[in-house]
Amino acid sequence: MVVGTGPGRDRGVGFWVSGSEAGRRAKRSVATAYDESADSFADAADRHVYRHLGRPLFDALGVVHGPVLDLAAGTGAAGRHFTDVVALDLSAGQLRHNPARRRVCADAERLPFRDSAFATAVCLFGINHFPDPATAVREMARVSPVVGLTTWARPEPSFAPKQVVLDALARHTGRTRSPAGEIIDVLGERVGSVEAVRALLETVGLEAVVHPATALVPWPGIEPFLDYRLSMASTAGLVTDATALRREIAAVLATLPESELDWDAALIVGVGRRR
Repeated sequence: MVVGTGPGRDRGVGFWVSGSEAGRRAKRSVATAYDESADSFADAADRHVYRHLGRPLFDALGVVHGPVLDLAAGTGAAGRHFTDVVALDLSAGQLRHNPARRRVCADAERLPFRDSAFATAVCLFGINHFPDPATAVREMARVSPVVGLTTWARPEPSFAPKQVVLDALARHTGRTRSPAGEIIDVLGERVGSVEAVRALLETVGLEAVVHPATALVPWPGIEPFLDYRLSMASTAGLVTDATALRREIAAVLATLPESELDWDAALIVGVGRRR
């Protein structure tokens, strides 16, 4: 099975092939959303959330010797784990906050690197943003003998604090996701299973080890949590004046029992190696 390369429709958002106009529009929409949310997102996301979410992939990869390509690198949650890293992202805004010395703004479907340029290529929550993830993974396998992927498991288990935010957004705006967020949701569902991630790796000739995983994200506190949730590209921009919204959400979060505050994030982790 090849994931993400066939035409079709799902929940009103197209399935895109590499190079199609629909695919280009989707990528521009998502990249623009990440550009616009970069400043606030960078301040909260890695510190409070993504450094924990990356751990299952780092454990699966083990010790990495040689240069690493961090694909869809964002503000550097994965790259910070490695010594020798090149950060690549289509969002220039995100890359401005990435601490890697070598940063490249480019499309994951057309990597500007020679074959086998890296010891390992990783993508932490990137394939769930790609209109054509199969082409991106094929490019990763071209430039590296080892490919590591992490994405969200779908369907997503309930997490009470997130639901509080979504309920408040719905009351204030009539929707819970930005237009870019709706695209991201559909793209994420397409790769949100062990079978889908295994297919991505095996289709490009890699020997794949794929498994579900959980990552414990400790509760950072109400205000840091709101900084993170309301700065995400999938929700940013829905509310012009967030003061009243934050106050309302904070009041509800304060009533939740402690047992519901830590987040056991459900993930899919895959590592593919050349045979």
